[in-house]
Amino acid sequence: KAAIPAPVPGAAPTSGIPPSVFGVPDLSDILRGLPVPSPDVVTPSGLPSPTIGGGYIPSGPDSPIDLGQKAFGFDRVYQKYGDLHGIDWRLIKAIATVESSENPSALNPNDPSVGMMQVLVQGCYVNGEWLWDKTPRNRFPALGSLWPKTPRQLLDADTNVAVGSAILADNLRVYGLERGVAVFNAWSSRSGSIKNPSYVAKVERAYGRGLA
Repeated sequence: KAAIPAPVPGAAPTSGIPPSVFGVPDLSDILRGLPVPSPDVVTPSGLPSPTIGGGYIPSGPDSPIDLGQKAFGFDRVYQKYGDLHGIDWRLIKAIATVESSENPSALNPNDPSVGMMQVLVQGCYVNGEWLWDKTPRNRFPALGSLWPKTPRQLLDADTNVAVGSAILADNLRVYGLERGVAVFNAWSSRSGSIKNPSYVAKVERAYGRGLA
């Protein structure tokens, strides 16, 4: 899902999402209260515990942390990386909401992708099994040493948002706002028509709810 493609000559940024995504809250009156569809991710029981960072916050029915505490803690993570990249932290949160309902344990074997921002980990789900200590094939040069060595590391909320927000920031720089959000979810949207307009609309609605 979360991918950094190379720039495509002639692919001009589009502007279907108003620039208010970067701080001017004029979307709230239009978008307040709209539902955010649940993403197609799976959170199996018995997920291995992460081994790094200390930022991982468990979630799901067995979590000792209630939703209010979880959301407050995650907001601080979004704010940290929003400040780092010059992105409205609520846009990062909106993408995490659409991708995983802000679930650090969220897994999608179809991509496969892992964690809150559903970072792609190619080659780490084989024959129905997660290979937690295998290095993903899709190493993004723009991330340098930030790219985790194993998918297990992406179960850490802070690590996942660090990687996902860096990918998002690069996409926004290359493609502009609307297409940058689309490319975060689908590489195929980097040129021509946007292939996943419904995803962009979900992010816009989630962002609007964050302003309400």
